Amino acid sequence: MRKGRVVAFALVFALAMTPSAAFGYRLLGHRLKYGVGDCGASTQYYYIDSSAWAFAPTCESAMSDWVHTTSRLGITTPISYKRTTVKSSSRMDIYSKSYVFPSGVLAGTQFFNGSTLADPSGTDWVWGKIAFDQPYYSQLSNFNMKGTASHEMGHVMGLNENNSNIYAVMCQLGCGRVVCNAQKDDLAGINYLY
Repeated sequence: MRKGRVVAFALVFALAMTPSAAFGYRLLGHRLKYGVGDCGASTQYYYIDSSAWAFAPTCESAMSDWVHTTSRLGITTPISYKRTTVKSSSRMDIYSKSYVFPSGVLAGTQFFNGSTLADPSGTDWVWGKIAFDQPYYSQLSNFNMKGTASHEMGHVMGLNENNSNIYAVMCQLGCGRVVCNAQKDDLAGINYLY
């Protein structure tokens, strides 16, 4: 009987000491020059163009989930963003266009220094532009619209695709993403960058 307890204890101890699977995060190589808000000390702003007003509640919810992670996941990040109506003060602009990407592409992100396109693998950037391809994006469920908005916001903040982890918002929807907001691996990437 005692030998059985020792074996059971050893098995439980071994399982407790086994590290859990971690997929990690992927970065674009660089980041936003002025950061993501420094825990509210230097709040950043995002702008929603009139072309994307139909998607404003989705975008606001997606950004709220990036900002308020401590109570949801127990992870604090420096992200502090608020919506602005003044485009010139924005670090993240959101638009909706029609048929601007190859067929089936839901959205895309571009990176800029002033009015010059920036390569995120070669330099930091000052602001990012998200464009939803309206004919495709508008056909998504609310869950997947929010997930796609969150995904593109992650790009602006410096995160790359993470298609090997369907539980990361940085996994593309077409690769099986099953979440609609930032998860632990996504937030670990943000904390590494900033």
